[in-house]
Amino acid sequence: MNLSAWLQELKRRRVFRALVAYGLGAFALLQVVEPVMHGLELPDWVLKVVVIGLGVGLPITIVLAWAYDVKPGGIERTRPVAGTADGRGAARAWRTLALVAIGLLLASPVVTYYLVYRDRAPGRAAVAPSPAGSAAAAPSVAVLPFVNMSGDPGNEYFSDGLSEEILNELARIPGLHVPARTSSFAFKGRAEDVGRIGAALRVATLLEGSVRREGGRVRITAQLVNAADGFHLWSQTFDRELKDVFAIQDEIAGAIASALKLKLAPAAGASAAQARATTSTDAYEAYLLGRHALNQRTRASIEASIASFQRATVLDPRFAPAYADLAIATLLLGRGAATYGDVPMKEAIARARPLVERALTLAPERPEVLAAAGFMEASSGHMQQALDLYDRSLGINPSNGELQNWRKIALEALGRYDQILAAASDAVKLDPLSKIALYNYAPMLQTFGRTAELDGVVERLRSLDEGWGQWVLGSLAVGRGDRARAVRHLLQAVQLGRDKAGQELAVVLAELGLRQEALRVGGPGNLKVLLQLGDFTGALDLARSAARQDPSDTEIAAALFGALYGAGRLVEAEPLAARLWETGQAGAGFHPELLILMADSARAAGRADRASLYRDKAQRIIELCRRSGIVSEQLDLQRSLLALYDGRNDEAVGLLAANLVAVGGPRSNFDLHIASGLSGRADFQAVLGRFDAILADQRLQVLQMLCGPDRLSPTWKPAPGTCALPTAAP
Repeated sequence: MNLSAWLQELKRRRVFRALVAYGLGAFALLQVVEPVMHGLELPDWVLKVVVIGLGVGLPITIVLAWAYDVKPGGIERTRPVAGTADGRGAARAWRTLALVAIGLLLASPVVTYYLVYRDRAPGRAAVAPSPAGSAAAAPSVAVLPFVNMSGDPGNEYFSDGLSEEILNELARIPGLHVPARTSSFAFKGRAEDVGRIGAALRVATLLEGSVRREGGRVRITAQLVNAADGFHLWSQTFDRELKDVFAIQDEIAGAIASALKLKLAPAAGASAAQARATTSTDAYEAYLLGRHALNQRTRASIEASIASFQRATVLDPRFAPAYADLAIATLLLGRGAATYGDVPMKEAIARARPLVERALTLAPERPEVLAAAGFMEASSGHMQQALDLYDRSLGINPSNGELQNWRKIALEALGRYDQILAAASDAVKLDPLSKIALYNYAPMLQTFGRTAELDGVVERLRSLDEGWGQWVLGSLAVGRGDRARAVRHLLQAVQLGRDKAGQELAVVLAELGLRQEALRVGGPGNLKVLLQLGDFTGALDLARSAARQDPSDTEIAAALFGALYGAGRLVEAEPLAARLWETGQAGAGFHPELLILMADSARAAGRADRASLYRDKAQRIIELCRRSGIVSEQLDLQRSLLALYDGRNDEAVGLLAANLVAVGGPRSNFDLHIASGLSGRADFQAVLGRFDAILADQRLQVLQMLCGPDRLSPTWKPAPGTCALPTAAP
């Protein structure tokens, strides 16, 4: 039979019609199967089996069409036994058998799973787990920033604020894991696959949506998406008056809880009811505008947030969260290592305290209010009170990533070294894309000797922001005593916009004796730089001037003590040591090096009682660090100082010699009063010679980076005279 005759025979037997009919039927079936799957909570493999079954059915259809003519009257044999009852009966039997077989083929996996395996699956989750593994096995949802559909970019604050409010509502639901705002908002404006987002945030579901404001009305569309396959588990559009925005937040939270098969506990319901801290939509809008500015964390944005929060409190004098965030913004403009302004901290605290007290009077159990109260106590040096307030706030809203970082700082200040690694890890788990959390976690891993985990953390940070990645690489190099590598990374971080890395860079340059470069980067009024340069006279003048302006600043007091001690004026430094001790006993914390120098000054002033207090406290901290798992290299400098104080000079020199490469600080540290008893020892002079050689080599590497033919940065202009400096040890 030739091709033409073969095609005619296929046409006569209606095979082509059967194929078209089969294709249309398969397409219609697939359109029905997907919603039925979700309605019955069937797994993804059911759809795969249906598709495979349809593929297997295709050749069966061709064979049946060839063997039987498909006619309007039904299926008959192509070699008919026409006109007989047996022929018509056989045709009906074949048709029934074929339909039943195909139906069983397609229905069997659905029926088998639904009746047998579905009820046997232990701990069946309401949604499929994400590729992130066990972290997403429990009910979990990430709230992505809702898209501003209003046509006015100025309304961005409203859509962002609404997303954050819904996130906070969901975080109060018991048993539901909700990543912090920083990580969820990292995907703002990015078209990413939902599976990748779910894996990055370690969640099984995502809440996304849009907000459109028109006059006094708002339209909010929200949908809950399964991160594993992208299917919608729930969606709804709310078209309401703007004044109903609070009720919409509650409805969305309740709908998500229902979709994830979670129950709103009475405590969560009460908290949600309390969450309506204002009934004024104008005050609420001003508050959201303030939150939007505060989250940007620049000096200008914090100042702008203060104006918005003040307006919110004027519009509604009983708006507790507005008072709380106004207090936080006020404190962030104080002068400090982790703040953004230059207002004396004592003055900032005086401004913030009545705001916190007002918020506590209005809503003493709101998580925002407790967080603000804790931040004020921490700013005042009362770390135990701060920690208690942080824990209470996190007990109500565990998704506050920033608060997790504040908690880690409080633990470290209190000397809870056995808890700080876990606290840093918890912050990353809650906020896996937070640059601050990752930056804080990496040095903790190095300090506790878990270096195998460092590369993953650093690479995650670099993928988020190369400037932050270079900064953490520089900080890690500082911790290893590798000053040349530290300069390489910190300089790149500064050029990529990480201004705070410049302070660390200035200190390292000072350790290398590059005075002009250090003062240029750190500023001429930088106390830390002058101390690292060994310029104790200059540091003393500057510290005294700063102390007159802000007598309560403990950092300035510590710098003033360091300048006096470095200048050999130990008796004059002793009253400052006593003041630092009183502040530290209130909860601000100590470094063992400072305590040992305080003990040395007290002993020189004839205060043996105080000297013993300081010395014993230093020993307890060192021992606690050791028991907590901090690697010995991080403690040997402190142990050597303690041995020097105790007169165990052989042990002190041995500790220095064993870990000289990792010893931080400048050459001037070896000339301090506490080391004066070693000056005549040959072994100590040998240690000094090795240390000088290390500094000389690192200094040469840095000068080549700054001035050599293959300069690290063509845009970095070294200070006048830097490139003419000798390469010998400073």
